[in-house]
Amino acid sequence: MYLSRSIKQTSAILLLFGIIACQRAYDAKRPLGKEVELPELSLLLVKTFDLGLHSAAAGFYWVNQVIFELPTLKYGFNKFSEDLSFISNLDQRFSFPYYWTVLVLPNTTYPGAINAAISIGERGVREADPDWRVSFFLATLFHLYKNDHVNAAIYFDAAARDSKAPFYIKRFSENYGIAPNAREQTKGVWIAIAKSSDDPELKERAGKYVTRLNMFDFLEQEAKAYKQKNGNLPAKIGDLVSGGMLSSLPHDPFGFEFYLYPDGTVGIVK
Repeated sequence: MYLSRSIKQTSAILLLFGIIACQRAYDAKRPLGKEVELPELSLLLVKTFDLGLHSAAAGFYWVNQVIFELPTLKYGFNKFSEDLSFISNLDQRFSFPYYWTVLVLPNTTYPGAINAAISIGERGVREADPDWRVSFFLATLFHLYKNDHVNAAIYFDAAARDSKAPFYIKRFSENYGIAPNAREQTKGVWIAIAKSSDDPELKERAGKYVTRLNMFDFLEQEAKAYKQKNGNLPAKIGDLVSGGMLSSLPHDPFGFEFYLYPDGTVGIVK
């Protein structure tokens, strides 16, 4: 069985390699200064000859051909979009093309790059295997280019929930918008999400975000009260307990520990 699968994989790779090799040989001989589009591949043809190894075919074609169309869009955005659809039709669970496109496409000269990248990223979240990079890069687009804090918060949270996301990604994502100058806006975002979402898990996490932001406000108010009582801000967050302001520190819903900065604002550590 293993030998049979190995033969199938080899056949699929040889088929696609032959197609690409022929195109590159033609490119090398064509007159300089003349651009040509890549040949159209028939989805039915590839699925017929890849012996059922659609994922292997999608990965091979992406890595050896389509990925090089970014970031220059050498053959234009429409051609790239067609090639991306071709790959996703071969294997819609293949997440690499989605997060790579969301990351790279906004840096091209295509006028509609941001909206196109967002649309592709949203499709990746819906259809591809869960991958924190799709959600994280998508959230970044909403934050940086659209000033859309609602969708930024939702997709940052999705990245944070991915068990394969690195710690620093989880930390950044779960702490999106906690700075004092952004806190009220972030709180409003999560309140709106909690009220409008049909996703029970998202509603629950939205409630936790609101609770945590309220904890920040509460601890900073207690730090100010400590200063009024003692003439100076507490040196560390634990002084609010030892100084009699609180009986105990609240527990962060996401498992972080609260930290008091010298100016009396509160952050988190873990």
